[in-house]
Amino acid sequence: MPGLAAHPRIFKYIKLPERYTIHWMEWLIPEKNDVCEIHDLAEDEQQDLMRLAIGLGAWLKLRTEADKVNTAAIGNVVPQLHLHVVCRNRNDAVWPAPIWGNGEPAPLNETMLQGHITLIKAFLEETALR
Repeated sequence: MPGLAAHPRIFKYIKLPERYTIHWMEWLIPEKNDVCEIHDLAEDEQQDLMRLAIGLGAWLKLRTEADKVNTAAIGNVVPQLHLHVVCRNRNDAVWPAPIWGNGEPAPLNETMLQGHITLIKAFLEETALR
């Protein structure tokens, strides 16, 4: 999965999906190994994670014109702690159903990938989380 350096203290990457059901979905992955739950992080790391997730979600909502932003830590398949930040639109292929288990994921083409990278870099620069 393509990744971008994110928060210097805790986050290894903001991961971009290789396949997608909807256009905007990002993953926030803490730098710590063997961490499965938010409560496994120290309190300041929990706060950093939530600030980053909330900030990214709000920032993306404005720029992608999303109707709803879903943020969740649901790691049943991949146990490493990661947060999903998913921008939804009423006209996306599976609205209002969950994106998992609905629709057929398609590859993220180069144009879409570059759009994600440009937007995430702008978020990191504007919010000084680099």
